[in-house]
Amino acid sequence: MLVRLDLFEDKRDYKEFAALILAILTISLSIEFYHYSQLKKHKTAILKAHVLNEYTKTTSQKSYKVIKLKSEHGATFYTTASTRFHSVKNSDVLIKIWTGKLNFLSYLKGFYAKGWFLKTTKHHSLRDDLAKKLQTLHKDSDIERIYAALYLAKPLTYELYNRFSALGISHLFAISGFHLGILSSVIFFLLYWLYKVPHERYLPYRNIRRDIFIATAVLLSGYVYFLGAPSSLVRAYTMLIVGFILYDRGFEVISMQTLFVAATLLLALFPRLFFSLGFWLSVSGVYYILLFLIHFKELPIWKQFFIIPLWVYLAMLPISLAIFGNFSTLHPLSILFSILFTLFYPLSLLLHIIGLGDLLDPLLSWIVHAPLESYIVALPSWILIPYALLSLAALRSKKLFYLLGATAFLVLCYAVVFKFL
Repeated sequence: MLVRLDLFEDKRDYKEFAALILAILTISLSIEFYHYSQLKKHKTAILKAHVLNEYTKTTSQKSYKVIKLKSEHGATFYTTASTRFHSVKNSDVLIKIWTGKLNFLSYLKGFYAKGWFLKTTKHHSLRDDLAKKLQTLHKDSDIERIYAALYLAKPLTYELYNRFSALGISHLFAISGFHLGILSSVIFFLLYWLYKVPHERYLPYRNIRRDIFIATAVLLSGYVYFLGAPSSLVRAYTMLIVGFILYDRGFEVISMQTLFVAATLLLALFPRLFFSLGFWLSVSGVYYILLFLIHFKELPIWKQFFIIPLWVYLAMLPISLAIFGNFSTLHPLSILFSILFTLFYPLSLLLHIIGLGDLLDPLLSWIVHAPLESYIVALPSWILIPYALLSLAALRSKKLFYLLGATAFLVLCYAVVFKFL
């Protein structure tokens, strides 16, 4: 019986990997610092950028537009404009910004700058044509926006995002590694059955899994590029490639070493991820999945399919509440929604391809319009530190794993009854 290898067997392996990561990080930071220094040459700078999102924010004093942009060199920044300013959604712009107080750390994190729009050009692409096609298939504009977010990585409205956050399902409708994982599984399965007969007849000497994965990776790379390479998909795609390379080389994939390699490699390649909450939440989600699989690796796959969404929901709940606080009486239903979504996502995509995209609209309509009473659960942020330490300790002990689960369940009970306290 063949036994899969551990990636790091001694200190030397760790040292060599650390040297590689340090070299990549040094190059990445040097490139970023060069672009930053070019931006800081003068008190003002003129940038080419793409508008990622635009929404109206209202305070007790006034209302104004918040505009999120991404420069041609990857810097994310915000500016504001009057509510009377014409919409620049989905536009390529030439903008003059004031950079006097900008430092390198803020440049990496994402910054605010006063801006003056010099030129706006409506960005037109195949994605926009497909988004318009979705509008013709759905009578409800909210449902159309949901599908545009699912398939085309278009941003949700502020109202929809808040609603989905209170339902605990915002991660389902913002395209990410979860969706890429489902797509890769579907594509791999379809290609396997298409390739199986010609492989057995003409190419039996080739590794069928390697061939199919390469084809799957090429198709997915095209999809990521088509969507404009959003950071959530780029990091998920990178983790997918790293995972398969390790698997193909005979290393154990269902291990924390794999997550460590993928996460550190991503941070070295894209230093901005250090400041990305979405990145750390996705790493946490993968950690809890691996933690479960390590302790219950012998569990049948069909049981894992149902138990893992429940476990991840419970394990991530204290983190979610400490950061966001959004909760509702329907929030626990997100466990069921997560299970069903693995079927809903590819099925809905197939229905849209064959022209029956509105068939599942009643289900989405209920999610969008069902009565919902949301509230904020006051969970102190300091709880994240002991919870993180317990999560790490649970890797070594099954008893601590059960303690972690009990802690998360108590947090759920607290969130449910908080409304009545």
